[in-house]
Amino acid sequence: SDKMACNMMWLSLLFTVVYPAASLHLPAPVNLKVENIPMPATTDKAGVVVISTPYPRFSFLPHLPYDHPGTGITLAAYRIIVVQDDLPVWDSGLVNDSSVVAIRCATELDVLESYQWSAQWFSETESSAISFGYFNIGPVSEADWAGSMWLGASPTGQNSFRLTLSEPSTEPIASAQMYISSPGGSVITMNGESVGDAHGVSPWLDFNNFFVYQGYNVTTYLNKVKNTVIIDLGRGFYSSSKAIQTGSGGASQPVGRVLFVIETTMGSRYAFPSDKITAEGRSGPVLMDDPWIGCIINHTMTDEEGWKTLNVNRTKLPTRIPTKALQVPYAKASPQSTERFEVIPETVTKVNATTFLYKFSRNIVGQATLVAGSYSGKGKISIDHCEVMNGTGQCRALKNLPAITDVHILPVDNSKDLHSMFTWHGFQYALVTVSKDAKFDGELKSLKAIWTVTDLAETATIEFGGPGGDMLSKIRDITKAGQISNMAAYIPTDCPTREKHGWLGDASVTSDEAMYNLFTPTLYELFLDLIASEQITNKTSKYRGFLPVVAPASHDPTPGDLSWTTAFPLITAGLYRYYGDTQPIKQHWTALKEYMDGVYSHVAPGECPSFWQFGDWCAIENRTTMSPGTGPVSSAANYILATKAMIEMADAIEEAADAQKYRDRLIQISQNYNTKFFNKTTHTFANKSIEVQSLSSVSLATGVVSAKLKKLVIDAMVDDVVKREYHVTVGAVGQRHILQELSNSGEHDKALQMALQSTYPSWGNWIANGATTCWENWSGIGDGSHPGVGNPPTHNHIFLCGGIGAWMYKSLGGISPASAGYKKVSIAPLISKTVGPTSVNASVMTVRGLVKSHWTRDMKHNDANEVELNLTVPVGMNASIELPVLYSTEQMPYVTVTEGTSLVWKGEQVEEYKPAFKHSLTEPQLDTAPNCKPLYTCYIVQNCLLLLRFCPTSCPTNQCTNSLLLLVSVLRFEVPAGVFSFRVSSSTPVSAL
Repeated sequence: SDKMACNMMWLSLLFTVVYPAASLHLPAPVNLKVENIPMPATTDKAGVVVISTPYPRFSFLPHLPYDHPGTGITLAAYRIIVVQDDLPVWDSGLVNDSSVVAIRCATELDVLESYQWSAQWFSETESSAISFGYFNIGPVSEADWAGSMWLGASPTGQNSFRLTLSEPSTEPIASAQMYISSPGGSVITMNGESVGDAHGVSPWLDFNNFFVYQGYNVTTYLNKVKNTVIIDLGRGFYSSSKAIQTGSGGASQPVGRVLFVIETTMGSRYAFPSDKITAEGRSGPVLMDDPWIGCIINHTMTDEEGWKTLNVNRTKLPTRIPTKALQVPYAKASPQSTERFEVIPETVTKVNATTFLYKFSRNIVGQATLVAGSYSGKGKISIDHCEVMNGTGQCRALKNLPAITDVHILPVDNSKDLHSMFTWHGFQYALVTVSKDAKFDGELKSLKAIWTVTDLAETATIEFGGPGGDMLSKIRDITKAGQISNMAAYIPTDCPTREKHGWLGDASVTSDEAMYNLFTPTLYELFLDLIASEQITNKTSKYRGFLPVVAPASHDPTPGDLSWTTAFPLITAGLYRYYGDTQPIKQHWTALKEYMDGVYSHVAPGECPSFWQFGDWCAIENRTTMSPGTGPVSSAANYILATKAMIEMADAIEEAADAQKYRDRLIQISQNYNTKFFNKTTHTFANKSIEVQSLSSVSLATGVVSAKLKKLVIDAMVDDVVKREYHVTVGAVGQRHILQELSNSGEHDKALQMALQSTYPSWGNWIANGATTCWENWSGIGDGSHPGVGNPPTHNHIFLCGGIGAWMYKSLGGISPASAGYKKVSIAPLISKTVGPTSVNASVMTVRGLVKSHWTRDMKHNDANEVELNLTVPVGMNASIELPVLYSTEQMPYVTVTEGTSLVWKGEQVEEYKPAFKHSLTEPQLDTAPNCKPLYTCYIVQNCLLLLRFCPTSCPTNQCTNSLLLLVSVLRFEVPAGVFSFRVSSSTPVSAL
């Protein structure tokens, strides 16, 4: 708009006036976000970001092309300005800090107002161009809704509403915002145009505690003196009888409330709550909708049928008050927070004259849609959705649920696609049944699937070349597809078919993988709010501080399985580790402490809590023995991991006393863990061999196994893996750690062999049997690990893939955060000489920019391997590099290491490496002996040839400690932002040695 253009010009002038000598040679910032929501590309019908806090967090990326050479440009400072009505309301000033993540506005902003903001970054000598973004602050408290009443609470039976909104003034409209809270989902049209998502999605929350809302910029929709808004409200999770399973649903009918805020070009401002707008109601075209059962829609109903004047003053719903905006990223084409795209079926089989079976090439989350022109008549067409057919031509039934069926009562006009509303299903097959008075042509093109997912940006890629590359690529694909599938209702769920529940354990064991693959802060922050809302806070309760194992929950939390409930601290810490934001920690710190301390109060001082309920769920063991066998150890291990997370978070928010309390506790419970659970007979933490992989790996992951026991535990784990020919025995808990702990223990080859195993039980066996998403158990059918009588395991369940998904990026790609929010990145790929891929190309879009790691391994001279490692480290970040050297000690005198054209190492001679950077990092403070020459001029973190066992004769022994001999084949050093190409090679054949 003209106003926004004026603001941009004004802001540019402000920067110029304040910094008249600045040379704008650097590119403008990119990836602007407010409250972790990306700025939309446009500000018309694509919408403006809506948030629900007066103290927003801003983030952006300093920008240089990713193929930019290493110039040594550093992020030295930034500046953010927020403008309202042409005037600055907050100016950060020039902040000398390289962190441009979650910068919190220090001024309280006004609610129900629109703002513009700008960002600029500075190197030591130059400044960037300026980037701009826009956002609105929606309702924050109940008062902000201006008394808006709830449509649908009465009279009963009405789920569709028509509002008539007249323009408030003859003054031209500058902006119009619409805020709607509809717990069962909503579909909106304004003056005949769709606003937001035309399918509607119900967020999966505990509606006894809070609702959410969404906001839309509807300025360009108001193109008449009198505007007609039609709102269809869904039942969704809110009114589903099945939602009673977790205590959040069962409401008798759908509800929603609306608030319009309109501002004119003359500065006049008007608020229209739903009780001040002429309204009519009716029983609309959606006759039934339920996320677990399906949807029935009467498409014969026109927009003019059945309206009755509505007295909205009768529609109070005082006990259900929305307090939070639905802060999830906006889709590309609309401000709705859901992304949808079409999938075409692979085959169609005519079962009989009225039944057609469609198969898609992969598992899908969404709904099947009848294509325009394919149907006719006055009857109805039903579509059953299922993952697996039952062998009799029907969809396989799921426990306690009828067939998941969408029913379409056909319209006279067949010019539109027919899709369901307020529901989504997990399926690979769609069974179309045509009633007597209906017709359907049954062609392949006549049905399509609409994939429905929360619109979270994908943030990582990894490609594999050489042996095993195809298998790893397929496991990567089913992992990512499974993760995306289970983020369809704005929280992490277990599966999109039978349960659709927010199990804390499933969310926890997949969170690292999810934070690699997707930009997840908004989703996990909403989930943390949901978890906290379920906590027992009654001071007189025996279980004060306890949490349920699933959220939303149907019961008061009691001591459930700590491998599930520790999701609260572990996910909170994960948000800090991957995204560098302390706000979730600060928001939930009291609740986090009450949980950890509440659990600890139920054991003797110094004892490690080990409450269990499930154990290593779906491990290769009969469930009746698996749960008690693995439950205590795995839950105790997760409590230790949660305690370490509390220390990390307490340090981050400078709560020194709390940090010390949890450090003291960690020492005590670690000693107790080793004493209580280590089996001196089996030399591991398991009492049965079938549990060795799970309980060894989770114990090693805690980092508290004593040095005396560690080698025994590693040997027992490795022996079991080899004895079982690299087949897995782990379940949901153990899968998170088994591959990573093998790799961490110097057994990376065995981790690769396990990942590449193709026979049962393994990830590869799924691939061999046509899996397109991860399965709920290793067999895919009912067995002892998942009893299947009336309750078969699903084929789209994410919890057995979280570990391998994260391991790919951390160990194969070598990328992980070395400090919170990737202020420093660790790039340490593990490379086998003989097993698995000969190349890996990984990239992770972090909150500080795109990190790339691309390595290749080539056989040279028999068993000597040449390694090339190409890296990209973005501006605002530095990196700790571990460069693999695949040569024996005897071969090292013949090895050459180069970076670009610069010689780093040749034989035993130390070369002074002078990188071609304009600027360098501050030289580390090293205890350097007078004659001990470092390998790098500025960037090393250790002297004496960087952890190689060779030391110059002039270097004192105490600076080349023998304790580092295990790292003989790794070069360690630090680099600033830039593009690097390292090569490790040998000029002498092995046969000559």
